Amino acid sequence: MEIHKHTAGGVVVFRCHGRILVGSDCNAFLTAVRPQIDVTPDVVLNLGGVNYIDSAGIGAIVRLYTAAQVAGGRLRISNLTPRVFDLLHISMVLTVIEAYATEEEAVAA
Repeated sequence: MEIHKHTAGGVVVFRCHGRILVGSDCNAFLTAVRPQIDVTPDVVLNLGGVNYIDSAGIGAIVRLYTAAQVAGGRLRISNLTPRVFDLLHISMVLTVIEAYATEEEAVAA
């Protein structure tokens, strides 16, 4: 898992590449994103480079979403690949977390 962070319009954007799976990938994902939510609770996860997420990865996204809500912010996701979109849709995550086609749309929201 590779994660790059930058700020756009007061929102912290994490561009994620690789897989978000149980174990070190999921831990690296949470370790990179979770502390930032305490500082800036408005976060966009650009998942355009993520080719697979398992149940632990889905759980990690939901935990981050909850942390952002508790901190008074919002977590949004963008650039979903068809496979990741299907996984998040089937798991009903997309009924709770806002998803956008592009990073720019997610930041503007």
